[in-house]
Amino acid sequence: MAVSFAQIMQQLQAKQYLPVYFLAGEEAFFIDKISGYIAQNVLNESEQAFNLMIFYGRELESQQLLTTLRRFPMMAPYQVIIVKEAQTLTQSDALLAYYENPVPHTILVMEQHQKAHPTTHKLRKAVESKGCYFESKPIYENQLPDWLVQYVKEKSFSIDHAAVSMLCNNIGTDLNVLENELNKLFLNAAETKNIDAELVEKYTGISREYNFFEMQRAMAYGQWEKVMHIANFFAANPKSMPIPLFIANLFSFFSRLLVYQQNRQQNDSRLLELMEMKPSQKFALGEFRQAASVFSSQRIERILRYLLKYDAQSKGVETGAKNDADIIKELVFYISL
Repeated sequence: MAVSFAQIMQQLQAKQYLPVYFLAGEEAFFIDKISGYIAQNVLNESEQAFNLMIFYGRELESQQLLTTLRRFPMMAPYQVIIVKEAQTLTQSDALLAYYENPVPHTILVMEQHQKAHPTTHKLRKAVESKGCYFESKPIYENQLPDWLVQYVKEKSFSIDHAAVSMLCNNIGTDLNVLENELNKLFLNAAETKNIDAELVEKYTGISREYNFFEMQRAMAYGQWEKVMHIANFFAANPKSMPIPLFIANLFSFFSRLLVYQQNRQQNDSRLLELMEMKPSQKFALGEFRQAASVFSSQRIERILRYLLKYDAQSKGVETGAKNDADIIKELVFYISL
């Protein structure tokens, strides 16, 4: 049975511990959060000295791990054993048998930072007989705004649409970086409990004037002088908008705009579905409606071809003497034609 990150954290915070946690998947953020919480909260500081052990799969044999798992804790209710890089540890039959019949005084956490391997079904079935198998899936771009709003809500804060767009468009799906920036915002919004665009600009360094959210809006209204002004800022300040993120944001915008242009007769709910957007992003349809009056389907298709070309150049394919700044300015110039 699939279990969510929120469910696991809720159980841990209620001190409802399971003997085995197998955490596997591409998104390290959730794996690290679960593992870190167990390491820091199951045992107190004095108990951790003798009962918290961290191993690396590449340095561990299955039998050595099994021997350690079966030892008794020293003056503590549990021992906690964390195996990092578990994908490098051979999942022996004896280890699979342990998952099905673990000792109650040991909490085992296996961290596998990659996609599931071929033995997953057998392994998962063994783990889930007494423990928890968690698949840590990445948060995709279209899921990020809702994830961010929910994360902020869980911290008892609120955040407006402009602030969400600024953070998502300028940071992307790196959840660790996003969390670090949010923590700064929480600290500085302690009184109001609300995060707005002004706060984001003040404490993250993301400019309200020079960000992709503003560039996208300017493109939607055909304000090319403003678009070029922002592009020149990005070109001169590469840390403000790394070119992979810049091209990804443009590709997302124009891909969705093409879907909108070709299906504009549909109702809003159907449009959101086709554009792979959440119902909470309905407010953005107005901007796409405006952009559809500026960009025809043929123009959008041409822009998408340019994006593929310049994406390849940003990765070193047929770049000539161009640098990232040149690519940004040249790409925006062709978009404006």
